[in-house]
This record gives sequence, C-alpha cells and structure tokens, in this order.
Amino acid sequence: MAWVDKRVVAEKLGISEGTAKNYRLRGIWIQGIHYQALGDRNCWRAKTGRGPRKILYHLENCQHWLQTRHEPELHEKFCLQYQESLMGGGP
Repeated sequence: MAWVDKRVVAEKLGISEGTAKNYRLRGIWIQGIHYQALGDRNCWRAKTGRGPRKILYHLENCQHWLQTRHEPELHEKFCLQYQESLMGGGP
C-alpha cells in the first residue's frame, strides 16, 4: 500500500496534478480510500491563503479506479474489500 503525493500519483497514472485534484474535489475519489488529508484544515496561513494540509493519494486504489472507471460496480466492490481489509477482515 503506497500513499504518495500529487506529483507521484500524476506521474504514475499519466494524469496532471490538476486532474488528480479535480477527481478529489468533485468527490470522484473518496477520502480514506483514494486520498487522505494530513494536517489541520482550519490552520490557514494568513498571507498565502493556503493551509499546511498535505494530501496523499493511495496509488493502488487510484490506479484501480482509473482502470475500472467505466465499470463502477467493479470498483465499488474493490473499495468495500479495501475497507474490510482495514478492519482486519481481508487480505
């Protein structure tokens, strides 16, 4: 299981960093499955308007979505298996 930054996920999947962000912001990629946000969302830097959060993407889960995006039922099953594995109920 590899959690990677936006540069790596974009490079490995052949998409732009903006596309990865777009999938995240549009709710296509699900927090806790496809990405995680580290840091305090409410702690904003006054001058830049950017918070200290870091977004990491789960490379395998994002890759699976990209390969099965036209078969949502297949990816949904994959996501359920991933969640079960986090709770000790799977591989």
